[in-house]
Amino acid sequence: MCSSDLSSLALDHGLVSDYSTAQEMYESAYADMRVPASGATPLDVIGALVGISWTLRLRGKFDDAGNVAEDARDYGQNSSGLGAEHLYTLRCVNAYLIACRRLPEKRQDALEEGRRVQDLATRRHGESNPDTLAIAIAMSSLMRTIGVSYHEEALKLAEITVDRFAAVYGRDHPYYYGCLTNLALLKRVTGDADAARLLNQEAFRGLTVGLGPSHHYTLTAATNLASDLAALDRMAEARAIGEDTLQKLTAQLGPAHAHTLGCAANLALDVIVAGDKEEGKELQAETLRLLADTYGEESPDYLVAASGNRLDPDFDPPAI
Repeated sequence: MCSSDLSSLALDHGLVSDYSTAQEMYESAYADMRVPASGATPLDVIGALVGISWTLRLRGKFDDAGNVAEDARDYGQNSSGLGAEHLYTLRCVNAYLIACRRLPEKRQDALEEGRRVQDLATRRHGESNPDTLAIAIAMSSLMRTIGVSYHEEALKLAEITVDRFAAVYGRDHPYYYGCLTNLALLKRVTGDADAARLLNQEAFRGLTVGLGPSHHYTLTAATNLASDLAALDRMAEARAIGEDTLQKLTAQLGPAHAHTLGCAANLALDVIVAGDKEEGKELQAETLRLLADTYGEESPDYLVAASGNRLDPDFDPPAI
């Protein structure tokens, strides 16, 4: 199998949440591309590097994902001859921005770079180009993670971008529903938990129909829906969804995946509020231990969970 075909197969595995296999395939494809006279083009190389960064990030290896994305960005801008305005170079930069969202020390610099590349993508490729849309939704999530002062700007950008996703992909497409969960998240953090609940219910139903009840995207929507319900003091519903989602995430992604642990941390809070303090504290302690062992006690997720706050998984549409 040629390296470009292997990258395509890796994408298929990633889209069904098999990130480990996808990463292995992307890495194998990239190794083949580096062989002299492989015939690989710069587009092939960048596609493989972006794929490696994507799968590393979705496996919770955020530092590694950022490093690979940075290499891809530099290759696209400086070495391959594609140039800063090429669509594939913009994909590299967006992969870097997404990884930086999970690296607090890099968020502010990433925001400045993101503003430049979003403007460039809009001018060069149009506001409704899929890559421009991917950059815009990533920027809204980056602003949400930086701080409250950016939340209103992030919300406005997410609202505009979600509407454009619907126009480009259709309202039944998983990417539309995935980005709807990002908008819902911003609705909740800006004080409108009921609007968030309605959006996440729509996303959860759509993703369940389109991808099935155990797909990673569906479970992301479910995790956030549980948080919406908890914010509305509908604790029995929040706990029921959390318990079901945790079981499915553990089976799908493993017990130490970032999204599994985020769901577990949130569920522990709901169990404690429900009055089952011993069970909730036990789950909380085990979750914090796994977060510390897997990502470190200085990682953003550990710090949020240890402070007793909820973790909010978000979504980025992979390039197809």
